[in-house]
Amino acid sequence: MVEEHELHSFSGTHSWHPTVLLDTDAHEAGTADDIIDNIAAGRCPRCEGPLPDPPEFPAGSRITQCRSIPICGRCGSDEVYEHCGGGASRRGLLAGVSR
Repeated sequence: MVEEHELHSFSGTHSWHPTVLLDTDAHEAGTADDIIDNIAAGRCPRCEGPLPDPPEFPAGSRITQCRSIPICGRCGSDEVYEHCGGGASRRGLLAGVSR
């Protein structure tokens, strides 16, 4: 059973934990605290829209290899578009974070 504080993304290899941001430049960019606060409040760290409620899982951001940063489905679709060569989407990267 998943504990109440654990948040899993659809494609993540493990539950969300702020330490996954160490694989990004979020701390150097000064966006790590905003990302953590948004996720804790149930908001997508890319668009600040709501993350889905269980039984639906949020998408896993492609910004990290583990894909454990939860984002909303719409932002997940944008990241797929970017990944497949569609260029930057209208939403941009995760709160200004790069890989």
